[in-house]
Amino acid sequence: MHGGVGLAYERFGRFEDAHEHLRKADDRLRGLGDGVGQAYNHMFISAVYDGQGELEAALTHTERALGLLMSAGIRIGTAKALHGIGWYQTQLGRYAEAIEHCEKSVALHLELGDRQGAGHALTALAHAQHHLGQHEDAAKVLPAGA
Repeated sequence: MHGGVGLAYERFGRFEDAHEHLRKADDRLRGLGDGVGQAYNHMFISAVYDGQGELEAALTHTERALGLLMSAGIRIGTAKALHGIGWYQTQLGRYAEAIEHCEKSVALHLELGDRQGAGHALTALAHAQHHLGQHEDAAKVLPAGA
């Protein structure tokens, strides 16, 4: 419940309230030993930090989520966290690192049959490649006419 309330507060720009509820959710999930729940809560926390423009903190929480999701074998969550990490790295100017994470995300999304997720990760990948001057590679990421 606290996670959902935290996200709702984030949508209204009430970031302190959002953090308070997400901290409560994290405490409860940790107490229950629910690593998967904690992982998704870290993704929620990263969304709040993203909304505040605090991209380093958003990246840190997405990395925490990735570790928990990988440990639990939650592959779709892993793919989404890899994309999130790549996107935040792109926003922070860490383009080479972003490419690595985005490529892993694309591959895993495609392996899982999630074309929409792969498309989002491809967009982040092309963004990073563009900023590194890899324009031909970036152009190949998107289908012709897109």
